[in-house]
Amino acid sequence: MDYELDRQSLNDAGYSTTGWRAGLSGWRDVGRMTFTASGEIARLRADKRLLLFPDKRSDSYSRLTLAATMRQLTFRGFAPVARFTVERNRSSLEFYDYRRTRTEVALVRAF
Repeated sequence: MDYELDRQSLNDAGYSTTGWRAGLSGWRDVGRMTFTASGEIARLRADKRLLLFPDKRSDSYSRLTLAATMRQLTFRGFAPVARFTVERNRSSLEFYDYRRTRTEVALVRAF
């Protein structure tokens, strides 16, 4: 488990923010495969509103990642990994409001 508290004080209070982030990760070896899962949540709030927007920025973030490392397919010390991530940031400002789904296939050093 990891967590973080953050404070950014800038000259423009609309960009000054306070936030926190917490995450949890775990893994399980099944034969020659390693499965991992991680989740993260976060909140962020601005001190004041930006000039162009009627509301202060307020974000709520979440991310879930699932992955599998396949060591049974090791070649010259490297093994393939497949990763799937779903991410969502809900924000009072449209610029920061998004959702993302990502898949990755890569090689990692097998040990």
